Amino acid sequence: LYSTRFAGSKSDYVVALDIASTGAAYVFGQTQSPDFPVTAGALQTTMLGASEQGFVAKVDAQGKVIYATLIGGGSNVNPRPGGLLVDAAGEAVVSGQFTVMKLDATGGKLLATRRGIGGRIATDDQGSIYVAGLADSGSAIPITLGAYQSTYQLNACTGTGQLGIGCLYQYVTKLEANLSQIVYSTYVTGSWGAAPAAISVDAQRNVLLAGTTNSPDYPTTSNAFEPFYIANAPSPPNTCLWGCVVPPPASGYITKLNATGTGLVYSTFLSGTQADTIAFAAFTS
Repeated sequence: LYSTRFAGSKSDYVVALDIASTGAAYVFGQTQSPDFPVTAGALQTTMLGASEQGFVAKVDAQGKVIYATLIGGGSNVNPRPGGLLVDAAGEAVVSGQFTVMKLDATGGKLLATRRGIGGRIATDDQGSIYVAGLADSGSAIPITLGAYQSTYQLNACTGTGQLGIGCLYQYVTKLEANLSQIVYSTYVTGSWGAAPAAISVDAQRNVLLAGTTNSPDYPTTSNAFEPFYIANAPSPPNTCLWGCVVPPPASGYITKLNATGTGLVYSTFLSGTQADTIAFAAFTS
């Protein structure tokens, strides 16, 4: 139906795409190109103090670029891991690693920004924004009172016996539609971390997560399809002078968090007896 090249003179890539009811395609990515093809009236037309910048663009159903803008300024919005969604008003919400932003329907105005959280995103019938992100030991994720999981046990997932590097720990945060207030925020993780590949919200506003964990103690429920961790792949050869830090083998997981962020509806591993990962998930209505 159409095909168009959309890039500058250096490296550019897209990490997220959403399709509006009109058939328009919205894309979110990152560019290293000082001559990235922004449009007139864009929110940001030049790169500001960073070798890479995020960008958002809208292409109509016939392949015409409606708007294209750089985002992020010198803070360098990193879209991986991240996401994009478009609401009924045609406003684009994009999320990088540590930032969530909302642009107006023209791509020329920043409506709201929330810093300190970011990752995969979803929305519900009220326009609330849900973020499934990754926290390290230095991240100050705001956890709310009554959260399902307020803390986690820190372990190293890479490095050597002398210098281990901590794992990354999954959290879920619900924001009001204007990004001004946190409704709830909770960890959903085990002691060797967890990485979300996808997030969705059902009609009851329960949050569905799918991803990969190295944590034998990742939280599951008794009614789960696979409540117990069974991944048992052998460790790789030790090539580090002081011994390599190797986390337990990977397992997929599927988790449903309740509408208030205070408990699990169900949670299951999804793995065989070696090692398995989930890299993508699509949710039906």
